[in-house]
Amino acid sequence: MSGIRSALSGNRGYPLLLAAATLVFLIAQIPFLNVPLFWDELGVYGPGILYMVDHGPGMLPSALPQDLSRGHPLLYYFLISCIMKLSSWSVAAFRLANIAISLLLVWATYRCSSRLLDARAGLIAGLGVLAMPHFFPVAGLGFPEMLLSLTVLLALEAFSRHKYPAYIAWCAAALFTKESALLVPLCCAAWALIYARPRVRGILVALSPLLLFGLFLIIQRVQNGWFFFPLHTDYIALSGPKLLRRISKTIVFVCNTQGRSFWLIAMAIAGAALLWVRRRQFVLHPFVPLSALFCVGLMAFTSINFFMERYLIAIFPFMAVCLAMLVHAWANVSPRIRPFAYALGFCLALLPITQIWQRSAYELDGTYRDYVALQQEAVKYLEQELLPDECFYANFPLYNSFQDPRLGYLSAGHELQASVVYDPAMRIAAEISPPANPSGNPDLPPERLIWERQNTVVRVRIYRWD
Repeated sequence: MSGIRSALSGNRGYPLLLAAATLVFLIAQIPFLNVPLFWDELGVYGPGILYMVDHGPGMLPSALPQDLSRGHPLLYYFLISCIMKLSSWSVAAFRLANIAISLLLVWATYRCSSRLLDARAGLIAGLGVLAMPHFFPVAGLGFPEMLLSLTVLLALEAFSRHKYPAYIAWCAAALFTKESALLVPLCCAAWALIYARPRVRGILVALSPLLLFGLFLIIQRVQNGWFFFPLHTDYIALSGPKLLRRISKTIVFVCNTQGRSFWLIAMAIAGAALLWVRRRQFVLHPFVPLSALFCVGLMAFTSINFFMERYLIAIFPFMAVCLAMLVHAWANVSPRIRPFAYALGFCLALLPITQIWQRSAYELDGTYRDYVALQQEAVKYLEQELLPDECFYANFPLYNSFQDPRLGYLSAGHELQASVVYDPAMRIAAEISPPANPSGNPDLPPERLIWERQNTVVRVRIYRWD
C-alpha cells in the first residue's frame, strides 16, 4: 500500500491508472469489432478508404471520386487506408485503427492537462474523456471526428504555450482532416489580436496554416470544379426556423445530453466560487479562452450548417481539461481541501458514465448496433430471395450494404445488384426507415409486402411483384 501511495505522490502512478482504464476500455470493445459499417462510414468513409486501398492512398482531391470524398480534405482517408494496406483490410482491423485514434485522443488530453497543470489533473481529464457515454460507441466507428478532436486539441494547446512550430503542424493536420478546423486559426488570430505581444507576429503565426489549406482549395477547384462540395453548401441556413431549431439542438446536445449538465453546473459553481475566493490572485491560462472561442465557434458553425451530433464531439475534450483546471485550482487554495478537491474531481470525471443508457444519435448511444443487426438480417434474406444478376431497389443506407462484400454485410460469393433508383420493372424492392415512418416510396404498396422486421430504432420492409 505504501508503494502505491509513493508512486501516486510522485506522479508515476497516474499514467498507470489511465493505462489500466484504457485496457479495460479496449477489452470491452472486443465484442463489437466485427460490427459491419454503419451510415456515413458505410456510404462514404468506408468505400473511400477501400478505394484508396485498391488504387493507392493520396492526399490530393483527385485521389477519390467526388461522391466518396464529398469535398472533404483527405488526411483521415489517407491515414486509415495506409494502415489497412499494411494490415490488410478487415472490418475488425478498420475498427481497431479508429479505436487507436480515439485512445490517442484520451492520452493527448491527459498529456495536455499534465503539461498545463500536473499528472493528477491530467488523469482527471483523461478519465473524463474516456467516461463520456458517447465515447465508447463512437470510438471504433469510421468517422474523422476523433482525428479532428485530437489535432484541434493539440493545436490549441501548442498555441497557448507558444510552441508555434507544433501549432502549425497540428493545425495543418486538423485542416486536412475536416473543414470545421478553419475555426482553429481564426480563434488563435482573435486571441493574438487582443493578447499577443508582438501582436502582428502572433496573428501571422495563427493564420499561417491557412496558406496550406488555401492551396488545397485551389487544387480542388482545378481538379473538381468547386472549392466546397455543392451539396454541403446547400445545407447552410443563416436565418429562419431551421436555424433556430439547429441552435436549440446544438445547445441541448452540448449542455445537457448524456450527463454533461452535471459537469457544467459543477464547473459554473466552482468557477464562480473560485473567482470570489481568489479574486485578486486569479490568473486565466490562455488555453481557457482559446478553448472557449473554439467551442462557441464550433457550436455556431454546426448550427448554420448541416446538423449532426457527432460534429460537436471535438468540444468535449476541452470540457474535460477545463474541469481538471478547476479541480487543480481549488486543490491549490489550501492543503486542507486538496484531498477533497481531487476526490470530488475524480467523481465528477466519472459521473457521466452513469448516463450511458440515455438515448442520443444512433452512433453516440450504441443503438447503431441494433440498426446494423436488422440491416444484416435483411441482406441475408435478400441473398436467398433474389435471382442471380437480378437488379432490385434499396434506399440508403441499405443500398450501400450491397456495394462491396468487405463492408461486412454480403456473404462470401454473393454479389447483388442494388439500385437506389426505383424502377417499376424490378421484382424486388427493399426499404429501411425509422419505425414510425410510413413508406417513403409511394410505389411500394402494402399488399406487396413479403417481409418486415423492426426493433426500437429501425424497420425494414421488403416487397415483391410476382
